[in-house]
Amino acid sequence: MAWTQVSDVAGYLGVTSLCQDKRIGKENIWYACTGEGSGNSASGGGAYFFGDGLFKSIDSGKSWQPMPTTSGGNPNSFTTPFQVSWRIATHPSVDSDYLFVANYGCIYRSNNGGNTWTVCRGGFGGTDAYYTDLAIDSTGIIYATVSSDGTGKGFFRSADKGLTWADITPINFNVHDRTVLGINP
Repeated sequence: MAWTQVSDVAGYLGVTSLCQDKRIGKENIWYACTGEGSGNSASGGGAYFFGDGLFKSIDSGKSWQPMPTTSGGNPNSFTTPFQVSWRIATHPSVDSDYLFVANYGCIYRSNNGGNTWTVCRGGFGGTDAYYTDLAIDSTGIIYATVSSDGTGKGFFRSADKGLTWADITPINFNVHDRTVLGINP
């Protein structure tokens, strides 16, 4: 197997998560998120690399285009939570193009492939949590976590595409930092 670079060499190369739309007829659509908020400096925890939002490929990853609704426009200044993203995931629902992103402080939801976004967990601004993560199982159940250093903290489950969430935080589990979720198939 050989690897070929398909991203712009002069562009931002720090991808933190990739996902493929696995729905029948949509397998050619891929998404990538950028911005490394932790563990990217040998000398300090506060030396993160801001990204510039999300990227989309409609040709199975051969070429990538920035998603304008997520671009911060200034990689030297933290202006949008999409500049530090932990995970991106598609939803298996066939009624719309649902896309979820775990960003700095919040979980975002789009029901139109990233043209518009709403916060469905956490928040961005003064009291936001640092870490978030999400995982979506094959039936569409979404699990999310928001670290305990801000508002909206806890572990959550949604069975309705992120519209409502049940708090499933274990009792006496009050402090949690970076949590990485995974689905046991």
